[in-house]
Amino acid sequence: MNKDDSNKVFDSLPKEKFQRLVEPKIKDLMVSALRLTGAVDTTEDLVQETLLRALKNIEKLDETINPGGWLYTIMKNIHLNNLRRDSRREVLLFDESAVERLADDRDDQEAGDWIDDDLQIVLNSLPVDMRLILVAREVQELSYQEIAESFDIPIGTVRSRLKRGREALKEKWGK
Repeated sequence: MNKDDSNKVFDSLPKEKFQRLVEPKIKDLMVSALRLTGAVDTTEDLVQETLLRALKNIEKLDETINPGGWLYTIMKNIHLNNLRRDSRREVLLFDESAVERLADDRDDQEAGDWIDDDLQIVLNSLPVDMRLILVAREVQELSYQEIAESFDIPIGTVRSRLKRGREALKEKWGK
């Protein structure tokens, strides 16, 4: 094999690894990103940036670990950096008027349509650290260990934030 042939083989390896390990996780990333951001356009930007960064660093992905956890860590870091950078970001807060507006709209909607809206409003009202961990566990279905490694925190902290997050979600959502 000459030098040009070997370059072609190496050029295809990252793409193959990306297709095999990352592409099957794109739908999960979209769902998680929507839960983190609460807005479709921001979701698409976040997922696109995550995928670009993943492709750029695909050689660093250890195939023995959960690629979903690796991708979520990338996405979480991008999201946190975006929040820090954009201090003027409008945050949707949970308040009684939001509930009243939703209740007025519900008469014309199927139950499944408004439950998701309610959940997103409540998720947006939670502190970012709680929201990120809730999405990691409940949407991405990452293990406590994977979440702890992603956030660089002890498992006990993951458990307590999950517990507090679930309690806040239950209290605010009333379910």
